[in-house]
Amino acid sequence: MIDKSVAEKDWELLKILIENPDLTNSQIAEMLGISRQAVSRRRKRLKERGILRHYVYLDLIPRIDLTKKFMIKLREIDYDKVREVIRFLQQNWQVVLFWGTKNDRIEGIMIDRTNSFKKLLLNEFSFIETITITEVRLQKIFGEKISIENEEDLMKIGISEAKRILKKGGIKAILLILKPEEKVVILTVIKDKKIWGDKGEFIEKQVKGETYVQIRYTTIKYFKQLLKSRIRRRMYKKAKILYVRDQYENRRIKRMLRIVKHI
Repeated sequence: MIDKSVAEKDWELLKILIENPDLTNSQIAEMLGISRQAVSRRRKRLKERGILRHYVYLDLIPRIDLTKKFMIKLREIDYDKVREVIRFLQQNWQVVLFWGTKNDRIEGIMIDRTNSFKKLLLNEFSFIETITITEVRLQKIFGEKISIENEEDLMKIGISEAKRILKKGGIKAILLILKPEEKVVILTVIKDKKIWGDKGEFIEKQVKGETYVQIRYTTIKYFKQLLKSRIRRRMYKKAKILYVRDQYENRRIKRMLRIVKHI
């Protein structure tokens, strides 16, 4: 259920963080059209209310590459010390969930991109003996594991999704962006009609084995607006045209991408 007490600008901030949790406040400010200080205040307020953790960091599927399992082992069995660590975990935005396994151990799932979690805990609690952090493997949930070895494998996934999308009709063009190092496929689908999502763009997310697939539905008018953003221009510098309906659209989209690559 959507929390109606959250302002529209805050929802836009949450959507950006779900999609790109590593963006800086300055980058987010440019996308939202507000100051960096305003972004900082909104993030702080959402964290204090517990909304940022609930809506963003529990959305694990798009950020599988950042999701880790941790195990904390104390030097001795001491329930007061266990409770002290638990209180810290409850307030830490990186921790999604945790549970006790033995009297001197706590395990859980977290989001970690900087490897700061382990250092922070060891500095905070001298009675912690060890902290073990391992990658989370979710292929049993999402089906058979797909081994991504190179860009060609990602291209096959992109082409397969494009064929599925084209069956729906009303498509002007489909652009493809591959990120082999992150195992990410991004498809931009330019449609004839107005998009039902906010601000002329609707995003569909999938996980295929170990690959994150993002499909962005938009219109040519809104796509031109997106390219005014410096962040989006960087993103589309690597874009390839998978499908275009006619020569007119082909020339128009190629011209836009050519401009992006030379900015």
